[in-house]
Amino acid sequence: MSYKSIIIIIIIIMLSGVFACKENRKEEKVKEAYLGENLCVLLDKMREDDQKYREVLHVNHAEFRNIKIRKLTKENRLNKAEIKELEEKFLEFIYVDLTDIELLTLIELQTELDNRNTELLIDIIKNRGYPNKKNSMCKKYAGMVFRHSQSKYFDEIKILIKGELEKGNLNEASYNFFLDQINGRGRKSH
Repeated sequence: MSYKSIIIIIIIIMLSGVFACKENRKEEKVKEAYLGENLCVLLDKMREDDQKYREVLHVNHAEFRNIKIRKLTKENRLNKAEIKELEEKFLEFIYVDLTDIELLTLIELQTELDNRNTELLIDIIKNRGYPNKKNSMCKKYAGMVFRHSQSKYFDEIKILIKGELEKGNLNEASYNFFLDQINGRGRKSH
């Protein structure tokens, strides 16, 4: 073997090591983003985005308004004047006449958020498992994300949630809840 060949082999080995280290650092950064407070911030944002346009698109506006007001009343112990003010604000918000184009735009925007959330939750699960009370410090989780996922993700979700059920990261109720969406709401099959 010539001196040049040895040098080339050494350079190739060194470059391979550099690329491997970069890939490892990238994987570590991804895992870091899915731990501790970082994970909780991501899950909170996913929960927020999950309902971002659904509130406007909600079919039964009166029922939705009443649930929100009752919840706020319970949490904050609002007096009658504050409740009346809230009801008026909700009426302004809820009963906005939207054109078909505006409705379609909101649906498209919500679908984009749903897809982004689904892809992010899939990545989180692949890198650290399904977040739950045992394996994270978060108070709330992004359970509705898979409930609002598009059919193009169903095969991958089904495999992931089955694995998470077997590992104990996902309970039977949550598994069935997600499976209900995948199989078509109301139909039971595993």
